[in-house]
Amino acid sequence: MALAEDDKLAADKKKLGIACPKCDRKDMFAITRKRELIEYKKINTKKKLDGGMYGYKANWKQEEAKVKGKQGIRCMACEEDITVKDMKDLYDEINITPKGVWFVRDMFSKLFGGDDAS
Repeated sequence: MALAEDDKLAADKKKLGIACPKCDRKDMFAITRKRELIEYKKINTKKKLDGGMYGYKANWKQEEAKVKGKQGIRCMACEEDITVKDMKDLYDEINITPKGVWFVRDMFSKLFGGDDAS
């Protein structure tokens, strides 16, 4: 039994989540960060009489991992980075914390006009 078009729209509205401003998919946001990873492998350089190839002493080891830049929000469906400017109609500020993400709306300025009201 197929759903009517109105039923499909009603079912879509019931899905919770924030829609991506670029592709309109819901519940597809993720936090991203860029990292720089430095790894090394030691070379066994004991003297050989005939020269040639020198093998490795061990597997790759991690020396350093740095976070480059800030964390950001990314839509995993369209693989686009999302900024506050993209969501300006819905949210005034986005704060990324270790416990979660705050999407902040300034309802006072939305209801009463904010600084633009004369």
